[in-house]
Amino acid sequence: MKSAYDMLMDAPDEYEVRCKLALRAIADDCWAEAANHYRIIARDGGTVWHREAAELAVHCQLRTSDDFSAEQLAAAVNEAMLPEVCYAALSYQELGRRIVMVKRGEAGCYLTDYDRPSLSLDEVNAMVDRLNGRLGVHAFQRDAMLAGSVFGWHVPGANAANCAELARRAKPTGNIASLA
Repeated sequence: MKSAYDMLMDAPDEYEVRCKLALRAIADDCWAEAANHYRIIARDGGTVWHREAAELAVHCQLRTSDDFSAEQLAAAVNEAMLPEVCYAALSYQELGRRIVMVKRGEAGCYLTDYDRPSLSLDEVNAMVDRLNGRLGVHAFQRDAMLAGSVFGWHVPGANAANCAELARRAKPTGNIASLA
């Protein structure tokens, strides 16, 4: 795991200020504030650098709490990389019921009223991408959230880092739910 200073030195330009704020919070012994800065960074992308920000967020948070097991630590790193909510398209649902909201850590999906029976599947997927774009949610995060809500948050598919790695290895083919 990188140190806060190393994260700042390797930070892309758009994250430099937030890394400085996190480093300052650490210097002021405000570990929860530093953890929050690193969580925001971690949820913003799927690179190795973002994963390291997630790990640093968890370690900062640990400074404010009691013991964690290895499983709890891994779950906390994954949670730091996932947004609170996202949207997904379920192509197998009936028309007008294909766009759902997924909440981090919860089983199942919530039906939204964004879908219309007149929309094609491509238009539905475009709508989901726009909704997630407004929230700053990346495709790999949506895929991990959907997998977690359907198959359980313990499965490898619900791990944001695994989904980010798969996205880097393969050409994106759209929403994983459209394969069902």
